[in-house]
Amino acid sequence: NYEDKASFIMEWLSSLNLFGDPDQPFLWEFGKFATAGSPGNFTDFSAAPSSQEIVGQGGVLTGALATKNFAYVWKEDSLYATGRTEVNADTGARIPQPVEGASGNVNPRTVTQAGKGGDAYYQTPDGHFIRLGLKVESGQTTVGLDDAFDEDLRGILVGIDPPDERNWTSYNSSENFLKFSVFESDVRVVYVWDFNVRT
Repeated sequence: NYEDKASFIMEWLSSLNLFGDPDQPFLWEFGKFATAGSPGNFTDFSAAPSSQEIVGQGGVLTGALATKNFAYVWKEDSLYATGRTEVNADTGARIPQPVEGASGNVNPRTVTQAGKGGDAYYQTPDGHFIRLGLKVESGQTTVGLDDAFDEDLRGILVGIDPPDERNWTSYNSSENFLKFSVFESDVRVVYVWDFNVRT
């Protein structure tokens, strides 16, 4: 079923993915893989499971990001991922699976892809900055969760305001800077990770 009220839309490996329909906040839909011979698959949702909650148990979707290797989907208290290799020409993308030990996300603007490696970065509701990369486990490429990325700031971050809709994360490729915008006593503060010197 096509949903026309998704809060954000993204393309994942030539398939149309709709996230976070406000009327059905538990729904995540995907289209079949589109090819030159079957461009109509771009908007064909017949392969998607129907009448079921695809991602997680309860809560609204708070973010989504398509990187070179993974598509990530966040809820308020959890993270789900599906690999590029899981996209199938007949059934579209594989349903995202939970990333064990991962925290949720603040809002759709606090997730970004940064650096030459294409890692994903996001802010958690409890005020941490997380990096998601790749790791090889038993010969399979899986999500590498680096929750110690902001370790040098842990003493400082305990004093920030509870993250909300005003927070954002962005990457500037010309400067090679990754920026995390938070609030301290209702004053905006931006923490910057400099990829040039890795600090």
